[in-house]
Amino acid sequence: MTNSKIHLINLGILLVYMVGLTLAFKGAVLLLSIVPIGIHVFINFLLFLLYLKKDRPLSYTFLLSALIVLLVGFSGCWGLTNLSGGLKI
Repeated sequence: MTNSKIHLINLGILLVYMVGLTLAFKGAVLLLSIVPIGIHVFINFLLFLLYLKKDRPLSYTFLLSALIVLLVGFSGCWGLTNLSGGLKI
C-alpha cells in the first residue's frame, strides 16, 4: 500500500465519523469527537511502533498520518462546533 493511500484512508475514516457525529448530535461536536480522534491517533501511533523495525518508511507514514489526523481532526471539530453555535455547556 502506498503512502498516499494510507493518508487518504485515514482522512476518509476521519470524514465519516466527523460527519456522523455532526448529523447525530447537532451541536456538541467538540466534546464528542475528542474520543474517536484520540483513538484514531493512538491506533496510527501503535502502527508506527509496530512497523518501525519491519518497514521504516511505512512506519513513518503512519506517524505522519497520526499527526495529520490530529491536526485536521481537532481543527475540524473546533470549526464545526463554532459553526453550530459554539460550545454549549
